[in-house]
Amino acid sequence: MLRAIDLFYPSLEREAATAKPAARAIETSKGTGVVERFTTAGPVVKVGTETIEMRWSELSPEAIADFAFAAFDGKDVRLLAQLGAFTWAHKLRNHFFGVVNKVRLAGGPPQDTALVQVLLARAKERFGR
Repeated sequence: MLRAIDLFYPSLEREAATAKPAARAIETSKGTGVVERFTTAGPVVKVGTETIEMRWSELSPEAIADFAFAAFDGKDVRLLAQLGAFTWAHKLRNHFFGVVNKVRLAGGPPQDTALVQVLLARAKERFGR
């Protein structure tokens, strides 16, 4: 799981850079903005007429997960496994089960979906249901 989390931000930056503007929308404390590019600390977001250099830590885990869902849409199932690890680590129950559903629909080889299956097996313990 740690390896998947370690790969999450670099993968998100790579995939978001090639996404359409609608898939680059992210919720910030100043409102919804569009990610223009990335620095070593995080995204550069345009909110209205203001361009803000942000750190990943300034964004909520929910906003990052929503952003990743859009950036990873229709792409390699291994990216969803990374998102699954991120949502698991942040205890984002609804986001995690959204990832599980996407992985199930996407299919893919067992080695690419194994992490999500392991996390799913422990979901009751992790999320209290």
